[in-house]
Amino acid sequence: MSRRNRNTWRQAARAAAFSYPELRRELDALQAGTGRDLDGLPGSREARRSTEDAALRELEYWKQRRLEAVEHAIRISSQLTSGPSRVKLIELVYFTRKCPDLKTASIHIPCSEQTAKLWNSDFLLLVRSKMEGK
Repeated sequence: MSRRNRNTWRQAARAAAFSYPELRRELDALQAGTGRDLDGLPGSREARRSTEDAALRELEYWKQRRLEAVEHAIRISSQLTSGPSRVKLIELVYFTRKCPDLKTASIHIPCSEQTAKLWNSDFLLLVRSKMEGK
């Protein structure tokens, strides 16, 4: 089996983590709408349920699944003993992209490079498990 085939789950989990900020913004924009008519008229003759309409707006299924997988992994990671440091590592590498690699991120935390690799692997495994529905 080639190396490329073995790491497809890792690539999918990393892609989900990198896309998280954009997916979060997209979901927030969908749910921010109030459902008002923008035609300039004082009111509408039909009843509207703007709060319920906003709650029903969702992302596409696959986008929602990626978003939930990353949020689940962050929630689990933050509950661990080293939670704040793990979340900071995730933010630096995947969300803000201030650090191009784990070595640079480990300097900012501070922790060892091996610890950063372990935390990253744990995070990606959590994302994977939620994306696969386990």
